[in-house]
Amino acid sequence: MRFSRTVHSGFGTDEISRVQQFMSAVAASLDRARLLDQLKAANAHLQEANKHKSVFLASMSHELRTPLNAILASGAPHRRE
Repeated sequence: MRFSRTVHSGFGTDEISRVQQFMSAVAASLDRARLLDQLKAANAHLQEANKHKSVFLASMSHELRTPLNAILASGAPHRRE
């Protein structure tokens, strides 16, 4: 004995297709929002790293200039032109 059940959803293929398209658009929108959040976080991280780089370079520039100025100044009296 075999039982079969016919399911009538009440929705045609056109309506189902529209709902699927809508859900695809919603999924794409959510994915874009997630990617935008990741991009904002990465941008904040890069800005912080850029600040650290600037501080480091300013520090190194000062540390290199100070002894070089002393060396150049001590050698200046011995120069003859």
